[in-house]
Amino acid sequence: MALKRLFIASFVDSKLLADFYKNIKTDFKNAVGGKWVDENNLHITHKFLGDVEENKIASIKEALMPEIDRAHECELYFSGPDTFSLKNPRILFIKAEDKKNTLAGLNSACERAMVKAGFPPEDKPFNPHITIMRMKSVNANVFCELINKRRAETFKKGPQREIKLSLIESLLTPAGPVYKII
Repeated sequence: MALKRLFIASFVDSKLLADFYKNIKTDFKNAVGGKWVDENNLHITHKFLGDVEENKIASIKEALMPEIDRAHECELYFSGPDTFSLKNPRILFIKAEDKKNTLAGLNSACERAMVKAGFPPEDKPFNPHITIMRMKSVNANVFCELINKRRAETFKKGPQREIKLSLIESLLTPAGPVYKII
């Protein structure tokens, strides 16, 4: 049986974040090394499903109804960048703030549906963010200084007024992942 690498996510408006993302890349070029996420792949992950048998895809989509593939009103603002750990940073991300709690509601609905579909519940609380880089190397002093400076800023981009929940296949290639909405 063929397997597909799947996750459930909400894509963000890459045009809204284009200049912001470009500035982050410029600011951090001497602080980190790794793989930047293609700006067309910027998303907020709700649940990573992993390798799933193709014959289970229809039941996953059905379990996600009526939330999947339709626009949900929201008020998202983006800030950052940030990391979960300054001691051992692995990802650089942009924070997503949701003034209407749409993301939290979608995430709860997604989690309930996937537990019913047989996937284990998440063991970490939902923290809406957009991964922008998977870090392989870090110049610790420069990185910490930049992160601490950026954390103190109140600059925000937005709002994004609509969001969709999508089931996405991740095709891994040497050039990076290719995402396809199923």
